[in-house]
Amino acid sequence: MPVIDLYQELRALLTVLNSEAVDYALCGGLALAVYAEPRATKDIDLMIHRDDLPRVRTLLRALGFKLEAAPLEFSSGFAVRRISKIEQNEVFTLDLVLVAPVIEEIWTTRCQLTWGDQPLWVVSRAGLIAMKRMAGRPQDLADIHSLGGDDD
Repeated sequence: MPVIDLYQELRALLTVLNSEAVDYALCGGLALAVYAEPRATKDIDLMIHRDDLPRVRTLLRALGFKLEAAPLEFSSGFAVRRISKIEQNEVFTLDLVLVAPVIEEIWTTRCQLTWGDQPLWVVSRAGLIAMKRMAGRPQDLADIHSLGGDDD
C-alpha cells in the first residue's frame, strides 16, 4: 500500500494555498477527473503565476516538498517547476506550470468549484483540452478523446 495518498496531498496543498490566498488552477490528470472519467495519475499539476513561485516554494517546504528539479522550459512557451517529496522511500511529485503568454487565456478561463469543504480552482474543460493539445503526447491525445475534444 502506498505511503503517499494523492488525494490527501491535494487536500493539504489546497488548504494551504486557499488559506494563503494563492491563485492557482488544477490541471493535468486530476483536472481530467473533473470533466471526464478519472484515470490513474501519480502527481499533481498546478498552474500558478511566476511571481507567486517564491511564496509557493516556501509553503511547499512546510508540506515536505523540498527536492527541486532543474527548471523545465519548453519551446512552446511552457515553463514548469517540478518539486518532490520523499516519504518512506516513496517519491511524490508536484509540477507547477507557470502562467505565460501561451497559456494566459487558459488561466483566465479557470473555474472555481467546491471539493469537500474547500474551494478548488481548476482549468476549464476547453483550457485543459488546449493544454493537452500543446503537449501532444499519446496520453494527452487519449485525454482529449476522453474529454470529447476530438472535433473542437
